[in-house]
Amino acid sequence: MDENAYHAHRSQINTIPCVFSKAILANCAQCELSNKRSLAEREMVSCNAQVAQINCTTLHNLFRERAAFALKISPANTEMAHNKAMQLQCGGLIGLQTVLEVKSCNVHALVQLTLENEKSMLNLPWQEIVAAIAIWKPRQRFQSKPN
Repeated sequence: MDENAYHAHRSQINTIPCVFSKAILANCAQCELSNKRSLAEREMVSCNAQVAQINCTTLHNLFRERAAFALKISPANTEMAHNKAMQLQCGGLIGLQTVLEVKSCNVHALVQLTLENEKSMLNLPWQEIVAAIAIWKPRQRFQSKPN
């Protein structure tokens, strides 16, 4: 499939893309409002609620802004390498889960709990969350021993 045609079709069928799709597809997190779909042998995640996507976008932007120095990335809205995006999303959500002291990493529930408890995402203990982002590592691939 032509890459331009793929992206055009993807934006037509995925009108509300999930902000934390990389974390959801990597099984670092789940979300009760997400839907997984396939297109041209690729998976994508969409959101069921526009308001939830806006809240998640705000949280993601705060993750990026606060962890820019730790990840050695630009805080501006430039394209980020896949491994850095994974570290930002998975590490940020795990850090938020730890700070809020909840067992499951459900993105929508974490955002809702944050807004209920803190009244603003700016009031979170960002040092702890950024530390979790900085130390997050992807799982290691299995390597067979050479004979």
